[in-house]
Amino acid sequence: MDKDGISFRNAGSLTILGGGNHRTGENSQGGKYQFLQDAAKRFYPDCTLVAQWSAQDCIPIDGLPYIGRFGGKDRKWYVATGFFKWGMTNSMVSAMVLCDMICGVHNRYGDMFDPNRNSWTKSVKNLSIELKASVLGLGRQVFSDAKSPLSSLPQ
Repeated sequence: MDKDGISFRNAGSLTILGGGNHRTGENSQGGKYQFLQDAAKRFYPDCTLVAQWSAQDCIPIDGLPYIGRFGGKDRKWYVATGFFKWGMTNSMVSAMVLCDMICGVHNRYGDMFDPNRNSWTKSVKNLSIELKASVLGLGRQVFSDAKSPLSSLPQ
């Protein structure tokens, strides 16, 4: 990952560029896509855009991904999430940890990434901080100056 938050990964004959950090709903004009397209042209002048997407990234309160068994008392689900903007790297770690779990092999990192490791108290505190930021962001969008008159909306 470079200082501007751009990360690279190869995928066969393709190169995946990641970056353009933003909160959910804050890229409605697509500026973060343009940022990555400009970066791609800077590093690979002859490149062609194949696809673009946004991902919603869960950020655990302790900064470590959730990797492992998750769910009620039976814990029948496997989960890999909370990569904290390091999805291209942490997905490889997840693959190794989950593969070992499914195959019944002990993985020394399993406990560290256990999805059930955090307390509810910390989670609720973090949720309240994120909720406040989301409400403020929504409020700015709802109460900002309209860019078009209401008459321009479809009937």
